[in-house]
Amino acid sequence: MGCKKKIVEINPTENMVFLKAKSEIFKKRKEVEWLDNDDIKKIISEATKLTKYDNYKGCKGPFYPQGFAIAANIFLGMRVSEFIALKWKDVDFSNEIINVDKQLKSMDNPEYDSKRKDEMKLKGIPQKILVEQEGLKYGAKRDVALNQKAKELLTKAKEYAIKCGLEDYVCQTREGKNCCPESLRGAMKTIEKYAGTKCQSAGFHVLRHTCATMMYTVGISIEDIADTLGDDIKVVESTYIHSEKKRGVLARNNRINEKLNDLF
Repeated sequence: MGCKKKIVEINPTENMVFLKAKSEIFKKRKEVEWLDNDDIKKIISEATKLTKYDNYKGCKGPFYPQGFAIAANIFLGMRVSEFIALKWKDVDFSNEIINVDKQLKSMDNPEYDSKRKDEMKLKGIPQKILVEQEGLKYGAKRDVALNQKAKELLTKAKEYAIKCGLEDYVCQTREGKNCCPESLRGAMKTIEKYAGTKCQSAGFHVLRHTCATMMYTVGISIEDIADTLGDDIKVVESTYIHSEKKRGVLARNNRINEKLNDLF
């Protein structure tokens, strides 16, 4: 208005940047989700379901191609990028150790031209490709203990993989292709849906949260949990332990309230 009436020569608000609403600046932190014991049983039951027909070279096989491996990660707590990079040679069944030293990352395909999508689809050129990277999020390679339950599930997964000639990566499609992060996350959501768990649409990362929570509740130290997950101790404390303690406080308060209500 001042510029139009030639009261001022320059509009002082011309390059002003408006801040977002307070509600957007101070977004509430998303609550960490994990599977309780009942949900864990349901996930394992659904994930290890077998096909009705003999389509695995003369025998029934997993309904979900990566189902047994997904169930095993409840007890391993690996990141999705680490899990899809895991090879059978990294799994030492005899010494009950898994060597975690690489990741498969989804990257933009340099050969993909977004301006010629139809042509790219016709030529079978994907928009994203998987690239193997040595090293992990926090740098250090680590050995993850292969506990008994994870060992049983991965042994079964390998048994079916060998029958199908899929002896390289732990997670592969029936066609022998690598699994991308999105496919594992999608499989996990489907398993949650049909398992009827209370925790829904949490994706693959819920298995990592569940593993950390289980270890904490049985008395494993935060340092050992951080080493197993390949995470920083502060991250473990703020992400996993904080939420478990909060849930414990709420449960304790509910018990106290019930007792006090009984008095009146």
